[in-house]
Amino acid sequence: MKRILITMVTVVVMLTACNATPTGGGKSPEQAAKVQKTNDFAFLTRMGIDIEPVTQVKRLNDIANTEGPLLTAEQMAQLTTPLGEHFIEEMGSINLLAVRDIDGEHTLCFYAIHHGAGCDAAMATYDAGGKPCDAMLLNRCHDLWPVNPETFEGNLARELTAQVEFNGQRHFNLAYEFQEMVFNPSTDERSAPQWAVKWHQDYDIDKDCHFVLKEQKEDTRTGNKSAIDEVVYMNMRLTTFATQSVNDPRVIDKYNKAIPEWEQFYKNVDLSYIDMSLNSLFDMNRVRLLQWMASHRGKDNHILPYFAKGVAWYRPSVENELGNLDAEAKDYLQTIVDQWEQ
Repeated sequence: MKRILITMVTVVVMLTACNATPTGGGKSPEQAAKVQKTNDFAFLTRMGIDIEPVTQVKRLNDIANTEGPLLTAEQMAQLTTPLGEHFIEEMGSINLLAVRDIDGEHTLCFYAIHHGAGCDAAMATYDAGGKPCDAMLLNRCHDLWPVNPETFEGNLARELTAQVEFNGQRHFNLAYEFQEMVFNPSTDERSAPQWAVKWHQDYDIDKDCHFVLKEQKEDTRTGNKSAIDEVVYMNMRLTTFATQSVNDPRVIDKYNKAIPEWEQFYKNVDLSYIDMSLNSLFDMNRVRLLQWMASHRGKDNHILPYFAKGVAWYRPSVENELGNLDAEAKDYLQTIVDQWEQ
């Protein structure tokens, strides 16, 4: 009996030792490796980019005037050309404004894009070898335009500006301000805003390093509020859908869900802007949109009436991508395209 008790105690001790959690410096090799894993941004430094000034950036207040390393043509070809045609057509000179670690192996880069029409911005995530995982374009991170572009009556102008704030490794916030004021282009003088609206859009970066829109919320309005409801609503909605992940398939679902809201809100207004924004959504990821169209054929597909109308000059672009689909999906969409006006 005594021998049996000793044996049982020995087994208990052995099991306890096997299941014990290492303490202090006794972490398992797997735990230690996870803790020690760091992102050295090697793919960027191999390109000769001095990233030290931009690795600690947490907030960009004025994207148009923020400084950062200017990319060479070769660096642009490696970093931004693979993001897709949607980005290439926007590209002018590019500054790298922020470099952020995501999880020790993936990197977020934030770019300012300067061209004749002003300043846009782009964000992209990359794996350790520099291959893009996802990208997002901010078409109007700083834009100023006349309310009456034909007459410039009263020098009345509207301005949209955006700020970005990084809140942790997998979250960031875009804060927008939209305002109307009197602006004198010859002197750059401007009046106090006649009205102004501020809102924010929060994004997460998911496990696939895709950008995911979590929330859009209006924050404040000042000035003549009754005069701006319609224009602000349209601007907020279109800004949201213009600032979307290139690769996240949920983007199309959100766009499809929004169309009935737009149709109801603007039932007495020309809805041609839906056609234009649908073309932009197509350019973001052409195969993604076509695959979605082929797999959503019921009454819940609110995009279909706009896609079915087609745009003559867009037909070659659509048909060029049909070969990337399976035969059944290709035949279905080709039938729709064949009905477009020639």
